[in-house]
Amino acid sequence: MSSMIVGAGLPLAGTGSLLAALEQLGVAPCMHMTSILKNNDNREPALFLAAWEAKKTGSPVEWGPVLDPYLGLVSAPGCFFIEELLKAYPAAKVILTTRDFDGWYASVKDCLAPTADPAAFRPAPHTTVLPLFKHIQLWYDMTRTVVWDGFMQGKFEDKEAVRKIVEAHVKHIKKVVPKKQLLELSPKDGWGPLCKFLGTPVPDVPFPQGESEEEMKAELAALSKFIRNASYGVPLVGAGVLSTALALVGGLSYALYRAWRRA
Repeated sequence: MSSMIVGAGLPLAGTGSLLAALEQLGVAPCMHMTSILKNNDNREPALFLAAWEAKKTGSPVEWGPVLDPYLGLVSAPGCFFIEELLKAYPAAKVILTTRDFDGWYASVKDCLAPTADPAAFRPAPHTTVLPLFKHIQLWYDMTRTVVWDGFMQGKFEDKEAVRKIVEAHVKHIKKVVPKKQLLELSPKDGWGPLCKFLGTPVPDVPFPQGESEEEMKAELAALSKFIRNASYGVPLVGAGVLSTALALVGGLSYALYRAWRRA
């Protein structure tokens, strides 16, 4: 596998299973929302913010060296730039995972949309002076700009509008990706189609499955409460600022990581 592997499926449309499967097949590292959050490399969210601006104006996307360490991209933010990525990686293999719309929409509403609420998951404004928060805030801005205001067009609460956006996304993928470079996949298909597409042996283990959404929802609610309480407890000056800030950064990073890990 020498070409870039790109997952075109939307977050929570079987992409968590695909990410785990690709990593098990040796397609690693893969860029994903959680890898960007963990890497603490401000160039990565900045790249996709710039890429979205270029996409809006029809300008070429300058990917530069940021993607060089990666063998693949799965889910957001890469799934919103398939046509642009194909221009940089014309031999890329694209995997489109899909899911029934109603179930997908309910999952995103419960598990991902809460992280877009600045009242729940963004630290208090005065903490912006702390360098520790810069990467998380840049990641948050990328997510807000590319996912919710960009791809979703600020219409996520309008279910039928989102249905049309998702249908247009799938149609666009099938239009711009050459048939020989596109695999439509559901996690219930198992290893067979994926391994054949990539030219890899079939592992002697079950195909990865997602996590429990109920557990995620409960954990997100608890972490959101912690983040807001800790954030507004961070003093502008004083001996407790570092320890409180570290606790907040850790909690915020973990909350966002948990929310997006299976997406």
